[in-house]
Amino acid sequence: MGMNATGEKGEGRQFPLPSRPEKDASGMLDAKLSRRLEAIEEASRKGKKVQDLFKIMRTHESLWLQAYANIYANKGAITPGINKNTLDGFSDERVKNIIHLLEEDKYQFSPSKRVYIPKAYGKLRPLGIPSGDDKLIQEVVRMLLESIYEPVFVNDSHGFRPRRSCHTALQEVRNTWDGMKWILEIDIEGFFDNIDHTIMIKGRIYGFGDRAKPNKASKRPLPQASLRGKRGWKPSALQRIPTPLHRCCIRH
Repeated sequence: MGMNATGEKGEGRQFPLPSRPEKDASGMLDAKLSRRLEAIEEASRKGKKVQDLFKIMRTHESLWLQAYANIYANKGAITPGINKNTLDGFSDERVKNIIHLLEEDKYQFSPSKRVYIPKAYGKLRPLGIPSGDDKLIQEVVRMLLESIYEPVFVNDSHGFRPRRSCHTALQEVRNTWDGMKWILEIDIEGFFDNIDHTIMIKGRIYGFGDRAKPNKASKRPLPQASLRGKRGWKPSALQRIPTPLHRCCIRH
């Protein structure tokens, strides 16, 4: 039976809430982990498949500390999802408990709380609010995946990348363009709701080679509520995820 790590204050070394931590700063990463992430980036540049990512998650506490600092800088970091599990009460014991549950394949992601925020022209944008523990795991996985993909992204890409924004895109236009006739703007509506998740789960777009031996736990169906996209979509093809890392990647 799956469960969540406790989010209550109590046992374990408590970590103070950072006042204004710098997003994606690497100040909390220990030297060994920094070298490991640099090696991952180099392997990615050479087109090699990266191994042992879940082992890195399990053995480097500083990775979780950095993930905590990254997401606590966000405005909604302590906004509760469907339960009271937030990032308050973050401690080393809480991290160890999460890692233990992941290792035993007993960690159960909670369904995200669905809210709607106003968009232009009167439309509403759906927004999912995960629990605090889910946010933490997602950020750890994001950091690892970023070390794989960021080195091989094309230099002209400026969207949702560290130290890049609309401003860097406009600066490139100013510095390199000598004229234009037209600009094409394309937006994929409901991208994650409509993308073929079976292709993602096969691992062909991930670029890492973590695999685990099949076990009963890894063959259980994923909770439909946490994977719900467009109405009527069912996770029948998502019933066998190779490792805890793959499960973390696609559940949210």
